[in-house]
Amino acid sequence: MNSIAPPSWPWSPILYGNVIENVKELDVLKQADKLFILMDDNTEKYCFPQLLPALENLDYKSIIIRPGEAEKQLETCQEIWRELIKGGCTRHSLLINLGGGVIGDMGGFCAAVFKRGFSQIQIPTTLLSQVDASVGNKTGIDFMHIKNIIGAFSPPEAIVIDPKFLQTLPRRQLVSGLAELIKHALIYDRDLWQRCLSFGKALASPTAFVKADSGSCSYKMRSS
Repeated sequence: MNSIAPPSWPWSPILYGNVIENVKELDVLKQADKLFILMDDNTEKYCFPQLLPALENLDYKSIIIRPGEAEKQLETCQEIWRELIKGGCTRHSLLINLGGGVIGDMGGFCAAVFKRGFSQIQIPTTLLSQVDASVGNKTGIDFMHIKNIIGAFSPPEAIVIDPKFLQTLPRRQLVSGLAELIKHALIYDRDLWQRCLSFGKALASPTAFVKADSGSCSYKMRSS
């Protein structure tokens, strides 16, 4: 397991590598009285099967929403909160946000305000969410057509990044995340920039992004 240790201010540990091994090692998973997993239709189909072995012998409730930025709104949060209430969520429960930026932003916000806050884990599944959206303790939803206008800073218990999830993505989403990597490299890290130059080949083998993920997250943690 590779990880980035958080600085002195409130930051979450970032765990790289096999999602099954990393999630199984999390104490918060073992201590939670109830477990909830927030996904959209796509991550339920393509990503959840890769996480499922880590949940062996655990009871959990899945909360499935529709994919897309249009769902990142108060009405969808209300649906999530209803499911948390039906499932008996308490302040000692745990929410796993499995998905891209929309799932991470909205799931984090729902956990931050429900019962004045309960624990969450971020498992970003897109390149953009792995290098940007999941890092920085930011949560939020859109309102009155203004992006992320309602939200809170709420550090998750951990951020688990597994490059295997990138194999589920279309090329367009990889390129979108690569643009953010390049921005971080130009601002912060010459070595990261050199790795970015080789990413033409990496687009055919997304696991090559893992070192760049680490460098980009290091920059994000220092600059936020």
